[in-house]
Amino acid sequence: MQSKTPAPGKKKGGKAALETQPLSQISFFDKHQTLLFGVCLLVFLLVGSLLFNTKLFLMGDDADYILDALHFVQNNTYPGGRSSLYAMVLGIPIAIFGVNVVVLKVCSFIFAITAFCLLFITFRNRIPSWILFVSLLFLAINSGVQYYSSSNLSEAFYMMIQAFFLFACFKLVDNQKEQKNFKQLLKYWLLFGFASLLISLSKNVALLAPLTLPIYYLFQKQWKNAALAFGFFMAFKIPYEILLRAIYGANTVVAQMDQVLAKDMYHYEYGRETFSGFVQRLFDNLKIYISGDVWAFFGFRSEPVQGTPVAYWMLFVAICGYGAWHAFKNNKYIFLVFIYLVVMMGTTFVALQPAVAQSRIVVIYIPLLYLMFFYSIKAITSWGSATLTNVVVGVVCLFMFTLTIRKTSAQGKITTNELKHNLSGEEFYGFTPDWVNYLEMGKYIANNIPKEKLVAARKPNTLTLYSKGRPYYGVYKVSDNATADDLLKELKDNNVHYLVLASLRANPAVAVEGQIINTLHRMASKIAEKYPTKVKIIYQIGKTEPCYLVEIVY
Repeated sequence: MQSKTPAPGKKKGGKAALETQPLSQISFFDKHQTLLFGVCLLVFLLVGSLLFNTKLFLMGDDADYILDALHFVQNNTYPGGRSSLYAMVLGIPIAIFGVNVVVLKVCSFIFAITAFCLLFITFRNRIPSWILFVSLLFLAINSGVQYYSSSNLSEAFYMMIQAFFLFACFKLVDNQKEQKNFKQLLKYWLLFGFASLLISLSKNVALLAPLTLPIYYLFQKQWKNAALAFGFFMAFKIPYEILLRAIYGANTVVAQMDQVLAKDMYHYEYGRETFSGFVQRLFDNLKIYISGDVWAFFGFRSEPVQGTPVAYWMLFVAICGYGAWHAFKNNKYIFLVFIYLVVMMGTTFVALQPAVAQSRIVVIYIPLLYLMFFYSIKAITSWGSATLTNVVVGVVCLFMFTLTIRKTSAQGKITTNELKHNLSGEEFYGFTPDWVNYLEMGKYIANNIPKEKLVAARKPNTLTLYSKGRPYYGVYKVSDNATADDLLKELKDNNVHYLVLASLRANPAVAVEGQIINTLHRMASKIAEKYPTKVKIIYQIGKTEPCYLVEIVY
């Protein structure tokens, strides 16, 4: 899968050098790009439809996004703290159809399809075509990635914006070769600035994503362009922040930094993280996400991942690092992708507390990691013959394909069965017993507890969406120093009369006695220890992994 060494200065289609010709001199992938993309897209649609999930995400984060969007539409409340742009866009279907979870999931699937198409458009004729189509095929059949295609989490939306951002970067870099006049390039600079603003609003950590292009220019020793790239991002970002503060009195940066700097995002009283703490975060997250999740997404590790050896992430970094070195000399697009991944994943791994690890943190990078990985395999074998490259790539792809399709096939059977039951009226079919009991409690509360009496819950937004829109008081942490009187005062001041004590699993995949999310249990226990008569269980749902409704008697 090698190609001839390119003649200096030659290009293909005004974009890619001859180095990007796939599969040696056989241009099958180039000749049939439209057909191959059509096949990959069809597979993506088929697998995405088979894995379509009508239920909300177990941990409730997607419910948070939906309610952010609802509050934006109904109360004109700016959706800060997560993905503001996603919540604002989600507000459009909510304004038209109301809070319909299935409709919102269809919107997410549309975002995923758009991201898939944009990925093809962005990299077409810019990297070896076989790498692009192999990556697209793996994306299409990957159940781990497709899971988020029908999720109301922001991942599908972010991948769409991510592809658009890279498209804007590539268009600017391409046209700088052909046009030297600043006025002619202005529209591409503006496109980059606009795309930079969009991506910075699409995820907290993506605030630094626009630095990708300035860093690329610094590597190219294009100092003026590096300054211009940063300047055009600021030209869009600063006016947006000024308008945001003027209209909403909000700031997109301050709340994000508070979370990043905290040692524990649920316990700010533990203080700020130290330098050594941030370094430890980086290495802990490399093990969690690269040694564990990335290799699992690629099919090389089974889920749930058992153990995260340091050697696994070191191997992956070494492979991609060599590919980046090769790309620096041979393919500016892959090199730019490498810079983007280092900026984004590096920022993520330093900023994120390991205790809140979830595989969705890295799923947004999987499309680009596929491209980077296959390019790196090609680069590593490029010292040998074309036959060597063909054999190595063929074996790796066959192995990955077998493992990926096996996992997707198994997941497809489960999801299809769940979807059939959900559409036939069994709303909670497919949830684990802890969540079934929790959501059933929400229905009980909606039908039996007066709305003027507020109920506290650990995952309030999910309950709201499953209990006719009833609001709940969210309790996310209980200070170790809080007394029974402090807790009672907090509840009374917020008109809270009931607590939902659920048995939500600490590890969603496995029920282990005693290992539950016990925030409200701790609150109730502290109060009951001093005032036994003030805590009264009034209703229970489920004998296994039960959920209790507790009344607070003032």
